[in-house]
Amino acid sequence: MDLNIFKNLENNNTNEELESFLDELNNYIEQNSNNLEENENRKEGHLYLVTEDRNGEVYLWDYTDKSEIEFVEKNLPPEVLNFATEGAMLEFKDGEYILYSPNGYDIVDAEEDSNI
Repeated sequence: MDLNIFKNLENNNTNEELESFLDELNNYIEQNSNNLEENENRKEGHLYLVTEDRNGEVYLWDYTDKSEIEFVEKNLPPEVLNFATEGAMLEFKDGEYILYSPNGYDIVDAEEDSNI
């Protein structure tokens, strides 16, 4: 993206150049706003229960925060999809998901039983 176009506004940039820049800027904002929304769900050191996995879509629940919502994690690498199956517990560590436990439901049930 050529940000120098602003420096050269008085140098008679064509409408095509300005339109092209604005299109690029719009695309950049759209792409990055989607990334920001996805990244808001990822928190370093948190555990996530895989509540559903279907056709490459993995639904996660923030077990650490005990969130009331699930979210779809769309950008999992193929090697993570292999172990991100329903019931698994993932940890978000160093900017990526790793397998914490293949039996996440057991962890949730054990905590619920200890709170009774």
